[in-house]
Amino acid sequence: MISADTSVFVDFFRGVNNTAIDLLQQSLEGKQLQMNPFVLSELLSSPKLPTKTEKYLLALPRMEIDSSFFERAGILRRRIYEKGKGVAIADIYIAQACIDSRIPLLTVDQDLLMISEYSDLDVVQIQG
Repeated sequence: MISADTSVFVDFFRGVNNTAIDLLQQSLEGKQLQMNPFVLSELLSSPKLPTKTEKYLLALPRMEIDSSFFERAGILRRRIYEKGKGVAIADIYIAQACIDSRIPLLTVDQDLLMISEYSDLDVVQIQG
């Protein structure tokens, strides 16, 4: 199982061709993708999202979060700040959901890669 960040999905729907998109395609076809709820929220916020794409995204299996999720996310963000780094809360939420679910994140986003350096976030290594 893997998850993918918002930018990977955006590139996928735009028809970009690269290694990350190939891995996303393979995980979707093999039913090996868990949708991160925060990535889903970001994707659904697009006013130009086609209805067909929305239905597709909503049908994907989704990670669950529990009642203490936001506490762990806050502590993770504090650890990043203590290292002298800043990071958007949405990226922390995406990372924490993957950490809690023990599901690697497919990403090329520099902020998410940086979070993985200071946390238990497992990122899919892209060869190339």
